[in-house]
Amino acid sequence: MSLEALAAAVATGLIQAMASEAWTNVRPRITQKLGANNAEREDLTRVLDEHAATVQQGGRVQVKRDLTTLLNDYAETHGNAAATFRAVLDELNKHRTTRLDNVSNSILATNESQVATHGGIAQGAGATYASGRARVDNSQDHSVRHGGAKAVLLMGVTGIAAVVLLVLLFNGVKHVISDSGDSDAVRTCGEWLRLPEGQAGPVARDIALSLGNKQAARDAFIVQNTQYNCGGVEDRLLADVLRP
Repeated sequence: MSLEALAAAVATGLIQAMASEAWTNVRPRITQKLGANNAEREDLTRVLDEHAATVQQGGRVQVKRDLTTLLNDYAETHGNAAATFRAVLDELNKHRTTRLDNVSNSILATNESQVATHGGIAQGAGATYASGRARVDNSQDHSVRHGGAKAVLLMGVTGIAAVVLLVLLFNGVKHVISDSGDSDAVRTCGEWLRLPEGQAGPVARDIALSLGNKQAARDAFIVQNTQYNCGGVEDRLLADVLRP
């Protein structure tokens, strides 16, 4: 990959990190790799923080241009720029992978909690139904002795309890399904290519992870690789491009 392409990839990765809450933790590791001494690192910290503030206010396009220019200037004065840019990309990739793992673990824990909660509701409803049924059974002998009217009434109560149980179970299952989200919101290359800047990378990594393609999900150049594979075939399924 050319130095220009590496610089563009680093700029994109930096913007994604700037937009996250972990930027203040990521920044020292980036300036450590780009700055040759404390003075350079301090200057880089100031400049990158200014760009981060602009990103957080919605100015990603301008920041992308400024960062690309900054990194290209850096490449002209540093003979080891290619290796440094790759090291920065590796650091940014670690940050993205950790963030995705944290999000996935959070979603998994939330879903497990919801399933357990709804399971508790269903079990509680089942216990209520069983208790009601036991009371009905104990009352039937009394009804037989004192006439058929009470037996009919008790059968009606039992039917209502059964309907309530079914409603509870249905609502619980429906809620769990609705919380699972739609993993196929972006189906084709064309839909992916038209995503706003900054969303293409996370979407591609999420799809790669859902397909079990961990290598692609950790690839710092997943956006560039996906753009290449999607070029000229916008109707191609994105899952086919990102499949292991």
